[in-house]
Amino acid sequence: MTQTLTAQDAFRAAYDNRYTWDEKFPGFTADVTFTDGEKSVTGKVAIKSDMSFEVTGVEDEAAKKKSKANSGR
Repeated sequence: MTQTLTAQDAFRAAYDNRYTWDEKFPGFTADVTFTDGEKSVTGKVAIKSDMSFEVTGVEDEAAKKKSKANSGR
């Protein structure tokens, strides 16, 4: 038997099965590479417990601005 889901049912299922950080989430750091056309720059990103972030180690200001703009924040 085939089960038919409405869009609302599919969205609810996705929402109910997503991962969320608990209140003890300490944040994390990661190495990142931002590529724009032929140019790549590397740096670090720190995601804080409040989900804010900071990009460090990127000396190219234009690349830093683009990487922040592409983060969705």
